[in-house]
Amino acid sequence: DSHMMPGIQCSHVSFNFWADPPCECSAMSVSGSLMQNCETNEDFHRQFAPIRAQFLAPVLFLHITGYRGCNPSDIDLRAIGELSKLRSLSLQTVFANEIPTEWGNLQNLQSLLLDRPRQLWRLNNEAVEGMEMLDR
Repeated sequence: DSHMMPGIQCSHVSFNFWADPPCECSAMSVSGSLMQNCETNEDFHRQFAPIRAQFLAPVLFLHITGYRGCNPSDIDLRAIGELSKLRSLSLQTVFANEIPTEWGNLQNLQSLLLDRPRQLWRLNNEAVEGMEMLDR
């Protein structure tokens, strides 16, 4: 089953015979509207953090959709910067003040989609400079 828990789904699994474990999630979709008992940033964090810690390191494509109060916390957003293999990041109806500085570590990021108005996502020059692969 590709659902790790309600609202968090591995949409593509890649297999590497030499890796441990041999199967890893390469594309993950997180939907606040499908999470159970999720009404605050803390609720989102409590459900997402264990999955992030266990499965997210090899993820290449990450799509997160917030829903009302069920949104990534600042901790969750900053932690995305640890996903050094990430190539595509898409955030829908996710609220934040600015792009976290930690995202400067996303050196393989090729696609960044933010649907909120730009003034809600103040561009952090330090972070954007680190995104070397990003088409600007």
